Amino acid sequence: MRKTLLLLVAVGMAAALIVAGCSRKDDPVSEEQPEPQEAPSEEAEEEAEEEVDQKLEDEEAEAAAQPLVPAARTVVNKEMLAKAYEEIYCAQKRGETDEILDIYKRYGFDTPKAWTEAWSRTSEDAEWQEALTRRVQSSKCE
Repeated sequence: MRKTLLLLVAVGMAAALIVAGCSRKDDPVSEEQPEPQEAPSEEAEEEAEEEVDQKLEDEEAEAAAQPLVPAARTVVNKEMLAKAYEEIYCAQKRGETDEILDIYKRYGFDTPKAWTEAWSRTSEDAEWQEALTRRVQSSKCE
């Protein structure tokens, strides 16, 4: 990831230099040869690397500050979650994957991520999850 960011910074710097050299449309064409561009100095590369490192640290700190699951005060409707789970499982078993997004929405989950977050909030009730999973996987999916 770090190498990718460094590459993107270098490409961005090169693109900025190219754009800066080509942006004078009103100037008459000059017969002078442009001065060759120097490669970024080691200091500039180190600064860019430090900038990337700092951005990564900031992003990691921000991600660590975010809760992994929504607040516990959000109530999960287990009945809707279970019905959605069963229909999704059966749709996958029948190969009807193009209908899965509609199933999520039918049961009040705007995205698969919303359903997954709701499922994660029920993980404290492992018995319920296990019983539901066993029941659904043993169903005939008619």
